[in-house]
Amino acid sequence: MEGWDLRALAVLERLNAAGHRAVLVGGCVRDRLMGRTPHDYDAATSARPEQIREACAPMRVVETGVRHGTVTVLSGGLPVEVTTFRREGRYTDHRRPDRVEVTGDLGEDLARRDFTINAMAWEPSGLTDPFGGRADLAAGVIRCVGEPERRFGEDALRLLRALRFAAQLDFRLEEGTAAGVRACAPQLACVSRERGAEAVATGHYVRRERDGATGRCLLKKALHPEKDQSYVLYSLTQEQLSRSRFPLGGLSKEEIRAIAARQGFGNAEKKESQDICFIPDGDYAAFLRRYMGREYPPGPFLDQNGRRLGTHEGIVSYTVGQRRGLGISSEGRLYVKELRPEDNAVVLSDNAALFTRVLTADRLNLIPTDSLSAPIRAKARIRYRQQEQPCTIEQTGPDTVRVEFDQPQRAVTPGQAVVFYDGDLVIGGATIQKGRES
Repeated sequence: MEGWDLRALAVLERLNAAGHRAVLVGGCVRDRLMGRTPHDYDAATSARPEQIREACAPMRVVETGVRHGTVTVLSGGLPVEVTTFRREGRYTDHRRPDRVEVTGDLGEDLARRDFTINAMAWEPSGLTDPFGGRADLAAGVIRCVGEPERRFGEDALRLLRALRFAAQLDFRLEEGTAAGVRACAPQLACVSRERGAEAVATGHYVRRERDGATGRCLLKKALHPEKDQSYVLYSLTQEQLSRSRFPLGGLSKEEIRAIAARQGFGNAEKKESQDICFIPDGDYAAFLRRYMGREYPPGPFLDQNGRRLGTHEGIVSYTVGQRRGLGISSEGRLYVKELRPEDNAVVLSDNAALFTRVLTADRLNLIPTDSLSAPIRAKARIRYRQQEQPCTIEQTGPDTVRVEFDQPQRAVTPGQAVVFYDGDLVIGGATIQKGRES
């Protein structure tokens, strides 16, 4: 019991004496395990609000969030926020659950929480730590409970909480969590709106302008092409663009370093990362195994006729167009043509078979307009650093397109983005489904 405020423990004792289970959760548990004195106390219980009120009488009970099962018990002047064990439904607004369901299961209640270090419960009988929060505390790691993009997609405020915890505690973001922060960053637009902020500023090298004729927000390439990051931001919606600012888009890297040096930033001359920053060792296959929490077993290398050529080391170790590292002996050079996760196969071919002129794509997002009423001429990239290629784009459904290039393109890869340009203007983009000859 040492280190706990006895007034908080008194709330647990009353609830337990009434036949309910009650535990301390969240920040107070985290702080206590770090050797800090908790100042804010949160408890979770199997009791419903009316049962909490009855069990804790004559303590004063304030209905601070009774609709979601939360009341505040004033124990000797100490406010203890007590919430009924619950699970949550979908978060369609990226901030709050559409519905909350009472549950009698502490495990379900902990599973809905944001980070492992906040998903622990303490009671006099001991610590409940189903997600390894204590180990992450010892290692100085911020790690999402469950799949990061799902956690951040539920509540965009968790993006800021992750960064705040990392800064305040001097912890690092776990690799998958860091990736989730980057992937879900545009969702912060809804937080800025909620908090009354005009916008969220990011460090991406792009420019945002307003179309004077239509009023729509436009996305344009960075002023300096060598730093342009428009390829990865094509999916931003009008709402997200309206609440986003990109102050670096008109600056060179040298200008930014000079500004940082004048402001006294210690990393002004830090070496620039040439790879994905949260995979410093370049082992993408190992990262995916850790991030997805699963193994990718060996499987067959096949030629285009289905003939087995050998055994691969796991499908995540390969990408379309790859030649090196296959470990296959053949008369001519072989390349990865196709990844088939449905049967865990990697299909190999010669280089000529990698070229296609037409691709189809879905999850279309257009920026200057809502839709394409007729085919248009534009240029497109199917990879981040690829030179733009002339093409014709035809919208074939509400969120699907057909793209026909003037010249065949090498290694059109399902799952990657195809992004469309008109000069500096980003028309939009989509996710590649497949490539074909015509």
